Amino acid sequence: MSTSEHQQILGFFLGVGLLLFGYGFMYRRTRLDCLREDLFTIRDSLFDYMWQHSLSYDDRAYQYLRYMLNGAIRYAVELRPFTILAFWLLVHPNGREFNDILQKEDLDPEVKTYFSGVRRRVGRRLLQYVFLEGPECLLYGPIQILFRYSGRHRTAVRDAWTEELAVLGRPRSPAARLLRLRIH
Repeated sequence: MSTSEHQQILGFFLGVGLLLFGYGFMYRRTRLDCLREDLFTIRDSLFDYMWQHSLSYDDRAYQYLRYMLNGAIRYAVELRPFTILAFWLLVHPNGREFNDILQKEDLDPEVKTYFSGVRRRVGRRLLQYVFLEGPECLLYGPIQILFRYSGRHRTAVRDAWTEELAVLGRPRSPAARLLRLRIH
């Protein structure tokens, strides 16, 4: 091999290494920070809504949403399809707890609509983060197409997923402790 061929090979591997470093170290962290910033913004707007409408912070629906958002913020770094699937199999959320809370609570219909919208926004943002952002979206292309045409299943997955995060966000949650032990 000539010297120029060695330089080309070395240049190729240095370029690939630089791209991997850029993706692994900078891009993934930037995506994660963007997700967390969006979740903080949603949580702040929920807090402001409660304050502006003089609603109680002890309301079960508000606490559920707060736990869900705290769990999403805390475990955002672990949000990958296989982690989500494993936790889903361990906890078995049915996606109905929030709807049951909303039905039992004596809230104004406008408040219920707002709370449902917050849950929907969080679920949509998390699905976007995991399946629609970054190079991984090429791998999940067929899943995206199937979910786009099956709204009922997409809603069921989103609801179950947000319930998982509500379980993780609760104080002294055994499921969160189990997940932390398996991660570290």
